Amino acid sequence: MRNLIKMQLNYKRFFCYVLGIFLFSMGAKFFIDSELGVDPLDSMVIGISNHLNCKIGTVSGAIAIFFLAIWSIWNKKRPIITPFITMSAVGYLIDLWNYLDLLKSFSETNDYVLMIAGLLVCSYASALIIMSGIGIRTMDLVAITMTHKIKIPFTISKGIIEVFFIASGILTEGPFGIGTFAFLALVGPLIQPFIYLNKILLNLKDYGLEQRVEASLEEQYT
Repeated sequence: MRNLIKMQLNYKRFFCYVLGIFLFSMGAKFFIDSELGVDPLDSMVIGISNHLNCKIGTVSGAIAIFFLAIWSIWNKKRPIITPFITMSAVGYLIDLWNYLDLLKSFSETNDYVLMIAGLLVCSYASALIIMSGIGIRTMDLVAITMTHKIKIPFTISKGIIEVFFIASGILTEGPFGIGTFAFLALVGPLIQPFIYLNKILLNLKDYGLEQRVEASLEEQYT
């Protein structure tokens, strides 16, 4: 009976993770199509890639590895592969939405409405991914570690990282706009309220912020 309950909880976590990836890609598509700016991370990534004359994916991968190394050293744990699965899945889904012209029916929608919708969906999706404890983005892994180690609110730790991205994007002449600052102002602060609502209304357990993030999928499911 205990193993059956544990298996059901694992499936619930996996469902939250997959739904989070799906929704984040949808939110990103809304955000991108608003054409009011890119998110802080992409501002830095595009700026660096333009200066180094290399692919955006290469820079994104290098930044992910950098933050994963920080998390691994800080927590004295071996690196995990699931954050790369998350980033790749979101990227491929966005490509799919572009191919299917997903937002064609929203072409007449006000750009600011699209931006706000995208930011809200991305915030909720981030909450689901973090709560699952699976495949949390490397930047969020470091933010969670800052919360546990330094004893500061998650909103502040995530905000510090996002401000670093924006500053780097400006220094490297990456693209940014009102949407970039809206992402900073809304996404981070909304994640914890959404986590709270999921716990209260949907009875979901938080395996990300409240519990230590496991070192591997094997540890998560055994």
